[in-house]
Amino acid sequence: MPGLLLCFVLRYDAYKKATLVCQMGQVPGPRSMGSRLTYFHCSLLGYFLGLLTATVSAEVFKAAQPALLYLVPFTLLPLLTMAYVKVKQNYDSYIAQFDFVLSSGVSNCHTFIDTCL
Repeated sequence: MPGLLLCFVLRYDAYKKATLVCQMGQVPGPRSMGSRLTYFHCSLLGYFLGLLTATVSAEVFKAAQPALLYLVPFTLLPLLTMAYVKVKQNYDSYIAQFDFVLSSGVSNCHTFIDTCL
């Protein structure tokens, strides 16, 4: 199941990148490190750490451990945390834009609402 999650997340990242390219009409330029970290990278790192933890615990306890016990939380938690952070950043950005529109006058509110929709 965590492998399927990685496949779905990779597909979602490819879709978002293709959407961005279509909107801009060209290949996007270099981005900051925070925006380069995709959902796939985050989930893959969690998968690797979960697999490493499962292997270490199997060696330490000298007994087989179910790998899903470690893989599921280690892939889901970073993914959900990153999604929360990205939504929070977008929300803060919209609030800042809305405050700017309100401070600049009511005439710009309709264009702001049109761009958000």
